[in-house]
Amino acid sequence: MRAVKELKKHCLLMDVPLVLVRDILLGWRRSCFAVPGKPIATVATFGAWLADAGVSRLKKVLQASGHKLDDGGCLDGPTMPSCRLTARLRIDGSWALVEIVMIDVIFQAVVQIAACVHWL
Repeated sequence: MRAVKELKKHCLLMDVPLVLVRDILLGWRRSCFAVPGKPIATVATFGAWLADAGVSRLKKVLQASGHKLDDGGCLDGPTMPSCRLTARLRIDGSWALVEIVMIDVIFQAVVQIAACVHWL
């Protein structure tokens, strides 16, 4: 979780909010903590927000603090749904990985949750 907080701090400097997804969201829902034993956490942001801020700028901001950003999974730009970035954050002398995935709509999940609640 410290790596996610560190990444969030740097992204907010660029006005790029992050959303908890996958294992982080599930763990938070279950016990207010990440799923133990997972080697990588996953967060998301809207690709358009990151496109406006610039992937290269995020890379420079992270590098200035001793972190790294692997943008090899995002060659077509952050507005493509296949874009995946991996932040390598230096936390207490070791590297922690956080995957950043791009989303273009968030309302689909809300509709699915509403449908599940309707059937309860």
